[in-house]
Amino acid sequence: MPVQAARARAAGMHVATWVVPGDKHNWTTARAALAAGLAWMQSRIGLAPADG
Repeated sequence: MPVQAARARAAGMHVATWVVPGDKHNWTTARAALAAGLAWMQSRIGLAPADG
């Protein structure tokens, strides 16, 4: 992840990274990532009220 994030930043992309402590590449981590990503995306595509 650190290498890909650095490459994306170098290409001009906005990158956010976070770690789920104690987890690995599994469904527990995927569940947390999907929940966070969907919550962020919903307001931007009109599926939920905008933040703030």
